[in-house]
Amino acid sequence: MTPPSTSPVAAPAGAASPTAYHGVVAAMLTPCRAPGTVDPQGTTRLARVLVEQGCHGLFVLGSTGELPLLDEDDRAALLVAAREGAGPNARLYAGVSGTGVCQTIRYARLAAEAGADVAMIMAPFFLKFDQVELEAYVRAIADASPIPVGIYHHLRMPSVFEPATVARLAGHPNLVTMKDTSADLDRMRKLIRGTAGQGLALFQGSEPLILPSLEAGAHGCVSALANVAPRWHRELLDAWSRGDREAAKQAQQRITHLAGLFRLEPVGRSFAHFAYVLRYAAQAQGWIESICGMTPGFKPDPAFTHAVREHLKAVGLI
Repeated sequence: MTPPSTSPVAAPAGAASPTAYHGVVAAMLTPCRAPGTVDPQGTTRLARVLVEQGCHGLFVLGSTGELPLLDEDDRAALLVAAREGAGPNARLYAGVSGTGVCQTIRYARLAAEAGADVAMIMAPFFLKFDQVELEAYVRAIADASPIPVGIYHHLRMPSVFEPATVARLAGHPNLVTMKDTSADLDRMRKLIRGTAGQGLALFQGSEPLILPSLEAGAHGCVSALANVAPRWHRELLDAWSRGDREAAKQAQQRITHLAGLFRLEPVGRSFAHFAYVLRYAAQAQGWIESICGMTPGFKPDPAFTHAVREHLKAVGLI
C-alpha cells in the first residue's frame, strides 16, 4: 500500500475552520532498550515511521509515553530523538507536566530547546484543584512558556478541566490546542461550542469518538492507536476532509475494532499491560525492537500475549 499523502487536512463544509494544529497526531509510546532504560535511537526510528505513514504530528511524553516515569535527562533525550525522526514538517507536541508551576515552566523551556513546537500541560498530579486554581495554573505556565502551550485533559487526573474553564482560557494568546481524553462526546461538543472562533484546536483522544468529534467540529485526533495503525487514522481524516463519509465511517469502524485491545481483561490491571498491547503491535510490524517499557517487573502472561496476537490478526493489522 502506498503511504498516504502528508499534505494538510482541508476542512470540509461545516467543519471547524482550519488551523495550524490539525490532523492525526500519534500519542507516542516510549521505546526502551531494557526495562526502565529509554532508547533514543528507537525513538527516532519510530517517529520517522509514524510520519512516513501519514501522521501530521507526534505527541511525545504523554501518558502513553509514560511521562511520570521519566526523569529530566530522559525527557530531553527523547524529545531530541523524536524531533530528528519527525523531520521539519511534522509538528512535535511535548508533554511538560511536572509537580508545580516552576517545574512545568522549566520543562517547557527544555522542550523548546529540544525542538518541540507545543508544550502540553496536564492538571497537577495527585492534588485536586478547583476551577479558579486550575485556570490560574495554566495561565501562569502559558505566560512563561517560550513555545505555544496546549491543555491535555485526561479522565484519570484528579482535576477536571470544565468546558467553561477551557472557554475562558481559550483567549490566551499562547494557548493553541487541547487534547481531550474523556470518552465523552457531549463534553467534546461543549468544548467546541464554548471555544468557537477563538482559534483553539481541539483534538479527540478517545479513538472510538474520532469521526463523531470531527463531525462536531474537532480538528483531529491524538491517538495511542496511531502508534500501530497510523494509516487507518490518516484514511479516516482524509476521507472526512474530502467529504466521503462512508469511507470515513469504514476507517472509524476499523479503528474502533482495533480499540478492542484495550478491553482485554489484563489491560485494566496496570498501565504496563495497556502499553504492552501497543508495543507488541509495533514490534510485530518491525517498528520497534523491544517490548520493554519503563515499568520494572512486568512480565506478560502467555495467555494475554496470545489474546493480543489473535485480536491483531482478527482486525487485519498483522
